[in-house]
Amino acid sequence: MASPHLPSIEACYTEALVHTAGFSLHAVAKMLVSSDGKVVASDLFPDADDDLAACTRRVLDGILFPPHHSDEAVPVYLPLLFLFRPRPQVLGRCDLDHQTVDTNQDLLIRSAPVVPVHAVDAGAPVPTSPRGSLDKELIRRVIRKNINSIKSCYERQLVRKPSLVGRVSALFTIAGDGTVRTASTQSSTMHDPDVEDCINREICDWRFPEPAGKGYVIVSYPFNFTSGTND
Repeated sequence: MASPHLPSIEACYTEALVHTAGFSLHAVAKMLVSSDGKVVASDLFPDADDDLAACTRRVLDGILFPPHHSDEAVPVYLPLLFLFRPRPQVLGRCDLDHQTVDTNQDLLIRSAPVVPVHAVDAGAPVPTSPRGSLDKELIRRVIRKNINSIKSCYERQLVRKPSLVGRVSALFTIAGDGTVRTASTQSSTMHDPDVEDCINREICDWRFPEPAGKGYVIVSYPFNFTSGTND
């Protein structure tokens, strides 16, 4: 239902880049749909660029859904990935093919209240935005379990570049079934596409416990690499 509107949302992002160059954002759009299928309210989480948020809300407000029989407005969730690519980048296999705006899953319609999805930050994850929930220790446990595959991405390249060091922050989205739906490089001081793309591909194969309420969880996690010790 929202697919025909994606080009308009993409145009919002392109326009926002004129004012705020080079930013990327994982977000979830929430719409409240009345019984006649009209969007009566919409918002974008987490807080985005003001111009992008306002423009996206205008597009969302124009979407018409099939009528439903609930007496109350039904929440509809649309996961979005606004991704700026200054160079060709091979994302993880779980990522879709759109250049700037990706939907990670079909629309999820619930009659239940909004379930907070937490944005998890680095080694000490902190919930910051309303959406689903997954204990930060469970997230760390999966990362620790798979850390050797991340180290291998670095060590293979280290053979060719002995002085290679740096920090790569990965940004990925855990879906309600525990699978990773998107994976990308949020920032990097290493600036090595081979290592960064390898990390994204590995993360896409990870499996997490199902988040509470089947909501989305967005995780930002830094990996620090030195020739002596890898974190």
